[in-house]
Amino acid sequence: MPSESTRLSPEMLRDWIVAEQITVCFLPTALAEPIMTLEWPAETKLRTLLTGAETLRQFPSSRLPFTLVNNYGPTECNGRRNLGRSCS
Repeated sequence: MPSESTRLSPEMLRDWIVAEQITVCFLPTALAEPIMTLEWPAETKLRTLLTGAETLRQFPSSRLPFTLVNNYGPTECNGRRNLGRSCS
């Protein structure tokens, strides 16, 4: 798990994901949106970034080296009812 200071910094969190060679990751929308705006190194192992809990207001650039999957639904009880890939 990343440290508190790493979780609060989009740049540090990106660097941690890259350094730890994370391939699939879930981030709440409040963290996923700023992460999507950053430049990502081509050698990142991240292939899927899952997000949810709030409405996604920013959409991924086609330059991102991973797929963003939005797990947004009207209630947590719906599970993955509205699971869908977000495209730019």
